[in-house]
Amino acid sequence: MMVLASKKIPISEYSPAQIKLTIAGSGKASKIHKLCNEAGLKLTPLGATFPYGKDLDDKNIRLAPTQVELDELEDAMELFCICVLLAEAN
Repeated sequence: MMVLASKKIPISEYSPAQIKLTIAGSGKASKIHKLCNEAGLKLTPLGATFPYGKDLDDKNIRLAPTQVELDELEDAMELFCICVLLAEAN
């Protein structure tokens, strides 16, 4: 399960389409992306949803899972959430 806005939502209820997250407060997306990379979780490049790949506020991350098993997606989202929490704590 992934916690989203203090509400537990089963991964199975999500559409397989891409998800764009806007991180509260600017300057955290690159830190989250780096933490995910270091943990072995490959994400879409930063700025992927912006012209020329430039997110001037550094607050958007595009998640676009491709051909992944549900249990792998759950593990990836759990790791992603941990990285968000770590980035917010520092």
